[in-house]
Amino acid sequence: MDISKLKLNWASITNDKPAILVSCSEAFKFENGKYTDEVDHYKVYVCLLGMEWEKVAVKVTEKPVITEEMFGKARVHFEGFTAKFYRNSNTGHYDVSCNAKSLVVEK
Repeated sequence: MDISKLKLNWASITNDKPAILVSCSEAFKFENGKYTDEVDHYKVYVCLLGMEWEKVAVKVTEKPVITEEMFGKARVHFEGFTAKFYRNSNTGHYDVSCNAKSLVVEK
């Protein structure tokens, strides 16, 4: 079985436990071998409480509505979340690539 073809959802990544917002940064478009000034997506880092506080990055297409005061405190999940395994060419280990449409801060 080629595990890189498996698609994972949010519940399978988090073991149905909360995730805590850690940080967020802009990611710029890459064209013709270099980065442009155009924001392409956002990298949202979260800590997965159900995975022994494992930290993962999620590529989000819509700009998150968050403040720095939320970092380390806010429980979050994602709309339109998908993830898949890939083999890291540097280490040979499997890792997970995560993408989502938007970040949702839970009340």
